[in-house]
Amino acid sequence: MKTFRLFGLVALSLVLFGCQPGSNDNNDPEPSANVQHGNIGDVICINGYYYKITNNFNPYTVELEKEGYTASSSAVPKRVASQNNADSPYEGEVVIPAVVTYDGAEFAVTAIGESAFYNKNVKSVYIPGCVEKVGFNAFRMCYNMEKMTLCNGIKKIESHAFSGCRKCTTITIPGSVEQMGECAFEECYYWTRLNIESGVKQIGYAAFERRNYPTSKSYVYCYSTEPPTITSKGSNCEAFTITNCELYVPKGSASVYKKTAGWKNFSTIREMN
Repeated sequence: MKTFRLFGLVALSLVLFGCQPGSNDNNDPEPSANVQHGNIGDVICINGYYYKITNNFNPYTVELEKEGYTASSSAVPKRVASQNNADSPYEGEVVIPAVVTYDGAEFAVTAIGESAFYNKNVKSVYIPGCVEKVGFNAFRMCYNMEKMTLCNGIKKIESHAFSGCRKCTTITIPGSVEQMGECAFEECYYWTRLNIESGVKQIGYAAFERRNYPTSKSYVYCYSTEPPTITSKGSNCEAFTITNCELYVPKGSASVYKKTAGWKNFSTIREMN
């Protein structure tokens, strides 16, 4: 009799307190669905910038393209969604957004496409760290650019990306850069200080060449104890116009730089204090 009563109490408690096996299954939150937004290759225009969708499931990503970008005639036509904006953001003081919102989702801006700002009247540019790639010719011939801010996070700077940005007096390469293309900063005539942060792995052939460089003294500060690799072209392994240019390296590493191809060409190599 006592056993029966005890069983009854247990059964009652299960009903009252909802402790029956599986009773909470329907109360568990559903895992968030990975919803599709747009189609890969679609071009959207937000606040005057044109973006191509590169990933339409979470994490959502886009590549910033040239103004008025449309798919080439050889490609399948893509849908273009636009918003009204009178002023072009492609000139003047350019600030690349980290994220844009489209179709109710946030898309990270992870790349700047080929020739996106080619020959534009850009005065300055800010590129956030979420941008992993700056494409071929992206800012080439932006002759009036006076300042470029490249945030840590950029991994790849393709060939001629900033070629011809003549008015920049200081250039800083973030340590996140893993690959820099040929002539990436070629003909940036007027820089007097170039900072290459620790962590940069590879610098392209003629990346900082200045054929008609000014006569003012210029300085390269490379903060890596191990010299970044400079890619060669044929028998040449040169990244800099070294005339009237001094190289500063971390304390204790000058001897390594003096033996390394592409760096040993500097007539003056000093260690930082």
